[in-house]
Amino acid sequence: MKKLFLTCIFLLSYILLFAQISADTKKNLSIDSIKVLNVSNGLMFMKNGSVLDYKELENTLSRNYNTAFELDRSKTDRTAATSFAIGGCSFLLLSAITFLKYEKDLSRTNLLTASYPTYNMMPLYVGLGAFAVSIPLTIGVKVHLKKAIKIYNNTLSGKSQQTSNKTRE
Repeated sequence: MKKLFLTCIFLLSYILLFAQISADTKKNLSIDSIKVLNVSNGLMFMKNGSVLDYKELENTLSRNYNTAFELDRSKTDRTAATSFAIGGCSFLLLSAITFLKYEKDLSRTNLLTASYPTYNMMPLYVGLGAFAVSIPLTIGVKVHLKKAIKIYNNTLSGKSQQTSNKTRE
């Protein structure tokens, strides 16, 4: 039972870590555009060949109303996902400690007549539920960031097309 429980916790953490949407990095972008790359621990942002950290990305995207809106949605989702993941892991840890304590008591009694109380399973279910809620929120963070970057890049390409049309006239 312990092995099954630990395997479930490991699989849930693995799913949360690798629940990502693949980036489309094959587009030819203008010089000032931002490129999104998927790396093993999340997303990497590049502009003009240099890597942007999150603060630089935030400063760049906050200048436009539409990109700022998507960036705010991304921040909200990130806060909620982190809260649910930490809460879920806390309840899973509480459930594991309770189960291990109960298993020690169970070894002293007759296994045929003893039963695991259902109220001790509540932290396990709450933890799994909270952890499961954090997965789509984590995916939503990446979706909103990519959407903000797409809007930013489209705005740049629209401006560059307008300026090239003015120079032709």
